[in-house]
Amino acid sequence: MDFDFYTLYKDFSTAELLTITQRPDEYQPEAVEAANLRLSERNIAHEDQVAVQVFYAESDRAANRKTERIDQLKGQAADLFQPVFQPSSEVAPQKWFRLFLLVLGLQYGWSLIQTLIAVYKTIAGQGSDRFDLFFLIDIGTIIYLPYFYYLLYKRKRWGWILVFAGILVGILGLPMQVYAYSVFLRAFGQGPMDMGTIAGFVFQGAVKIVFAMFLWRQDVCDLFGIRQPIKTRTVVYTSVITLLVSGGLLFLTRK
Repeated sequence: MDFDFYTLYKDFSTAELLTITQRPDEYQPEAVEAANLRLSERNIAHEDQVAVQVFYAESDRAANRKTERIDQLKGQAADLFQPVFQPSSEVAPQKWFRLFLLVLGLQYGWSLIQTLIAVYKTIAGQGSDRFDLFFLIDIGTIIYLPYFYYLLYKRKRWGWILVFAGILVGILGLPMQVYAYSVFLRAFGQGPMDMGTIAGFVFQGAVKIVFAMFLWRQDVCDLFGIRQPIKTRTVVYTSVITLLVSGGLLFLTRK
């Protein structure tokens, strides 16, 4: 038995009936027909009908724009992570580089947040002396991390040099970090490093090595206009300075 929409819509307001007629795909044909019949029995100004039509047309356009924006974001995300989900030798280095920027940006962002917290605690009197070495290092970190990332994002030559040098310092200085932490543990009468700490150091080193290998690729270097002589000098100068500094610190700590 057919439902009596005409009787049901007897007490519906004009706005409710217009909603049904302007959304015919959302209702049964009998419901739309009944709503149109009820509207035909009422004295509705033409301007009111036009206003309702314009309102729903604008709503449809807004919904379509939102859908198109979501689809665009999905497409951009799919394109960004294509090297991961669809690895291929034909993937352009620019796509790998955008993914690298995302990962490095998250790492830099986290480091920056932690540094800002440390600086705030120091200024608020919850940390060490305000003008000690660690505080000055934190201030330098707040300045150079965004600057490094900006140079890298803009594909400046110095962006590649500074970021690669920083990663190489982290790799070469990792043994010194492990040694310093072990000395710290012994100084406070604690035992050797646990497996979790060791795994953390290994993970840090592995991530830095992967980053360095990526930046060393010539197709990535071409994005910055970096040629082999610059790559070689960056490695030599950074390695020599890092090893000299690490050796000096090791000598001072063993005296």
